[in-house]
Amino acid sequence: MRGKLVFPMRNPLGVLRGIQIRSPDRDKKDYSKFYLKRSKVDAVFFGAELAMESVWETKRIFLCEGLFDYFPLQRIFSNTVCTGTANVSNRQIQFLERMVQDITVVFDMDWGGNEFWTKFQRDHSSKFRSLTRLELRGGKDVSDMWAALGQEVLEERLTRQILL
Repeated sequence: MRGKLVFPMRNPLGVLRGIQIRSPDRDKKDYSKFYLKRSKVDAVFFGAELAMESVWETKRIFLCEGLFDYFPLQRIFSNTVCTGTANVSNRQIQFLERMVQDITVVFDMDWGGNEFWTKFQRDHSSKFRSLTRLELRGGKDVSDMWAALGQEVLEERLTRQILL
């Protein structure tokens, strides 16, 4: 684990349910996931415990897939959680149905992110007041855009889409 980053995956109450381990090198695609058996009964996200107050107040959530995408997005929208993968589990969907009315998906602009969005929109749009996707123009994902544009320009571009 030397030289790796460890991300705690928690349920919305903040209870640790697993970890994801990543290399800090953006060009290395090595990662590992370790989850407790108990994680199967929970909606598990990265950043859930930090987002919950805002989620409860607004009934809105921002979903991102990448752990490195979470940080610049969470600085803009405090009700951001990271799924850690280009998917949303059944437990995560149950949580979303109970807790939010509006979902904004900020997944990568690649095959996996596009495939997820098509299926998610088809299968779940009737369950929420609004289900939208932010278009990431200028990068494959939020962290790419952040690196290219900086926090201020990224925030301006993403919040403009929300207001439209």
